[in-house]
Amino acid sequence: MKNFLPIICAVIMATGCQKTTTISADLIDVKNLDIYNSQNMTSVRSAFDLIVDDVFKYPYSSVSYSSFLNGPLGIDGPKEPLAQIANNCIKSKDVQIQSIKNKDNEIISYKFYTPIEKIKNCIVKESNAPINADALIDLNKSAIFKEFSDNPFLRETLDNLKSDGVITVKEYMDIIQIIIKLDKAGKAVQLEKVIKDL
Repeated sequence: MKNFLPIICAVIMATGCQKTTTISADLIDVKNLDIYNSQNMTSVRSAFDLIVDDVFKYPYSSVSYSSFLNGPLGIDGPKEPLAQIANNCIKSKDVQIQSIKNKDNEIISYKFYTPIEKIKNCIVKESNAPINADALIDLNKSAIFKEFSDNPFLRETLDNLKSDGVITVKEYMDIIQIIIKLDKAGKAVQLEKVIKDL
């Protein structure tokens, strides 16, 4: 009797699901899709960000790169590096997305059709591609970059990264992370000074 219990539970669950909801999944045409600027792609975008963070073991997705570089100069900010990776993966068809439809054939959500390991491989591949020129131009113009561009640690890192004539998407994200750390350290020192002067 014990052996039949798991089978009976599985049959009840399977038949119950079939009666309550009928869903279908279709691969979607992604020729002009930008998941970071398309409505209804929030779940896909969030999933992609988590996979990027898992691949690099660092929360790169927690930074709004464009907002971070916006300063008193009012720069629009570069195309987000995670968007560049995602859109290149999708346009190369290394990563595919499917729409999930209810029984009335209405799209209720989207999700990745591609297995996670293949998505991770694409993230690594595309993160080694050169960052778009607009991102580097905006970085160079930003007030916060100018503030720290002479910092010895950042300067040494930049000189090493640009020695081959290319800044990759991953290298660009690393540069931004260094600037964020320098900015936080500077603010901590300022706060300590303010407290002492009270």
